[in-house]
Amino acid sequence: MTVVPEVSRVRGLCHQLLMVLLINVPTMSLGMAMGWVSLVSGEREEADGVDPAAGTGGDPAAAAEAEGARVVAAAATTFLASLVGVPLSARALSYGRKFALIATSMCFVVCWSLKLVGGGWWVLAARVAAGLGGAGAYSIAPLVAREMCEKRVRGAAAAALIPAHNVGFLLMYLAADFALPHTTILWSCLSLSLLHCAVFLLVPESPAYLAANNKDKEAVASLAWLRGVDVDHPSLAEELAALPPPDNGVSTFALLKDMISDRSRRRAFIISFVAIVGQEACGVYTLMQFAERTFVLARDEATTSALEIMPDNATYALNATSAWNMSDILTTTMVPNATSALEHGLNAMNATVVLRTNALLTPARQAVVLGAVQLVASAIALYLVERVGRRRLLITSAFATGGCLAAGAGAAWAGRGGWAGAALAGAVAADNAGLQPAPYAMLADMFHYQFRSAVMMLSSAGTCVANAAEVMVFPALAARAGLPAALLLAALLTLSYAIFALFAVPETRGKTPEHIYSLLDKKRKENDVEGTDEKKEKDVEGTDEKERRSEPESDSTRVQLPAMGLLDKLSGWLGRGPTEVTVLVLGLDNSGKSTLLNALRPPEQRASALAPTVASTQDHFSSGGVAFSAWDVSGAPRHRALWERHYRRAHAVIFVVDAADHLRLVVAREELELMLAHPDMCGRRAPLLVFANKSDAPHALAPMQTATALGLERITDKPWHICASSAISGAGLADGVAWLARQLRDMHMHH
Repeated sequence: MTVVPEVSRVRGLCHQLLMVLLINVPTMSLGMAMGWVSLVSGEREEADGVDPAAGTGGDPAAAAEAEGARVVAAAATTFLASLVGVPLSARALSYGRKFALIATSMCFVVCWSLKLVGGGWWVLAARVAAGLGGAGAYSIAPLVAREMCEKRVRGAAAAALIPAHNVGFLLMYLAADFALPHTTILWSCLSLSLLHCAVFLLVPESPAYLAANNKDKEAVASLAWLRGVDVDHPSLAEELAALPPPDNGVSTFALLKDMISDRSRRRAFIISFVAIVGQEACGVYTLMQFAERTFVLARDEATTSALEIMPDNATYALNATSAWNMSDILTTTMVPNATSALEHGLNAMNATVVLRTNALLTPARQAVVLGAVQLVASAIALYLVERVGRRRLLITSAFATGGCLAAGAGAAWAGRGGWAGAALAGAVAADNAGLQPAPYAMLADMFHYQFRSAVMMLSSAGTCVANAAEVMVFPALAARAGLPAALLLAALLTLSYAIFALFAVPETRGKTPEHIYSLLDKKRKENDVEGTDEKKEKDVEGTDEKERRSEPESDSTRVQLPAMGLLDKLSGWLGRGPTEVTVLVLGLDNSGKSTLLNALRPPEQRASALAPTVASTQDHFSSGGVAFSAWDVSGAPRHRALWERHYRRAHAVIFVVDAADHLRLVVAREELELMLAHPDMCGRRAPLLVFANKSDAPHALAPMQTATALGLERITDKPWHICASSAISGAGLADGVAWLARQLRDMHMHH
C-alpha cells in the first residue's frame, strides 16, 4: 500500500470535512424547516402568519385546538410530499451529485421564499417544497458524503446528516428563545440556502460518479483534491481502480429489480429497510418537532397541579407566592391549628417553587436544552459509529431509548414532571447517539455503489410514510389518552425494534458487501439446517474424506446451493433472463481445473472419469442468474501460449492453483503476471477469481498465504477474490462462483 505523507493526509481530511459540511447544508435546512413547526406551535400566537383564532368565534380552547390541527397537518404535509421527492431525488442523482444537492437546496430556497410571501396556501406550498428538499437531503447526503471520503471515515461521513439535521432544530429553538421576528428568521434561512447553491458550484464532483461515467481523468483530479495529494500520486491509481465501472444509464427501477433477484442483497435490503424505517417511527422525532408545544403543555399541567395543592382560602392564595418563611406562612394563613398551618405552608412552598421554576425555565428555553442534548449526542455518535461498531451501537441505543421512554411514561403517569423531563432527555440522547446514525452507516456498508441510491430511495420512501404516521398518531394519542400513553406506545415500539436488531442485524463495520452477504447466508443456512435438515447434516459431519470422494451425488449439495435455482426462477419472473458470460479457466497442469468444472455441473451431467485437458475444452454451468460458458485451457507448458487467444472475449478469469504445491506457486505467479500484463487484459475490469485448490491436503497454504505468494495485493485494475476449495469434495466452490456471479451481473447492468 502506498504511504501518504502526514501533511497530505491532514490536508485531505480537512478537505473531506469541508465537503461533508457542505453536503449536509440541505439537511440542516430540513432541520430548520422541522424546527419551525416547534417555533410556531409554541407560545407565539401566530403560525406562519395565520391567525389561530380565525373561524373559532374567539373561543381560546377552539382556537388552540384548531391551531394544533393546523400544525400537525403542516408537519404531515411535509412528509407526504417527501414521497414524491424520493423518485425525483433518484432522478437528480443521474445528472450528477453536485446537481442533485444544488437542486435540493433550491427546494429550500422555494420553501423560505413562499413563507416570506404570506400565510394560507403559500405556507402549504412551502411545506411541500420542504418535503421535496427533505427527501433529497436524506436520500442524497449520506451517499455523496460516503463517496467523497476515504474508507476509514466513511461510516461517520454517512452518519453526519443526523448532527446536521439537529443543528437546524437547535437554531430554530434558539430563535424562539430569543423571540426573533419571523421575517428575520426566514431571510436568514433563505440566505443560507442561496449561499450553499453558489458555493457548491465550486467544489469537485464525486469521484465515484465521474468514474461511473467513464471520466477517469476528472475522477483522479477530484480524488487528488479530496486526499490532499498531487494528481500523479501513486495512491490515486489504487483508489481509482476500486471505483465503480462505467455506468451506461441503468435506471433505478432496473437496479431494484436486479437487487431483489439476488437472495443475499434482498435479505440485506430487508434488514436495512426495517432498521432505517423502524428508528424513524419510535416517537422521538415527533417529540423534537413539537418540543416547545410539549413543554408548554407540561408547564400548564404543572401549574394546574401546583394551584390545586394550595388551600382554598383566598387570602392565603394571594399571599402564597411570597410565603418563603414559616412566620409569613403562619401569619397569612387562616387555619385552626399549627399542624394544619405547617401542612398548608409546605404546600404553599412547593407550589411557589413550581411556579417560579416555570417562570425561570420557559418552554422555549427547555426546547433549547433538549436541542443541545440532541446535538451533542449526535456529534458523539460520529465517533461511536466507527469506534463501537454499527450493530452494538444500534442495539445498545435502542434498548436505552426504549427504557428511557418507558421511564418517562411512568414518571408522567405518577405526576413526576422533573423525572419525566429527565427521562425524555435521556431518550433523545440515546436516540441521537446511536439509534439514528447507525442504520445509515450500516446501509452504506451493505451495498455497492450502483445499488446504494436505489436502496436509499426505497428506505427514504418508507421513512416518509413512517414519519407522516408518527406525527399524526402520537399527538392524537397524547390528546385523547394523555402523554403517558403516547410515551408508552413509543417505548414498546422502540423495544420491539431493539429485539429485531439483536437477532437480525449483522455487524458491517470494516466489511465488504460480499463479506456481509456471506454472514447473512451463513446464518440462513444454519437456520435451515437446524429446522429442516438436522439429521442429514449429522450424517455429513460423520462422513470421512474417503467416503465423500466415492459418493459424488452427496457432494452436489455442497456445490449447487438450493438458492441458485430459486434465484434463476425469480429473475425470470421479474423479466430478466440469465446473464450470459464467457469465463476463462486457467492454471498450471494438475491444479484441478477440469475436476473443478466437473464438480460445478449438475449431478446427472458429471463425468465419472476425467482425462487431462488437451488444448482447450468448453463447459457450461449456471449460478445466481448467470449462465457461464467456461473455457478450460490446458496448463501444460507447451499449451500456455494458447491462453492469450481467449483473453479478448473473456468476461472474467478463474485461476486455479494447487495450494499444497509450494514450489510451483512461483511458476503460477509468473504465468498470472504475464496474463495480467497482456494488452488484452491489462486495464480491463474483468473480475479475477482465484481458487486455492486442494485446501484439504496436508501442508496446503491458507487463502491469504496463497494470495501473498501470488502477489494478488498488487492487482489494482480489476476486482479479485480468493477462496479455499476442494474440487473433489466441492468445498468452497459455491462461495467463489457466487462472488463471481455477483460481480458479472453487476457489470452486465452497465453494458
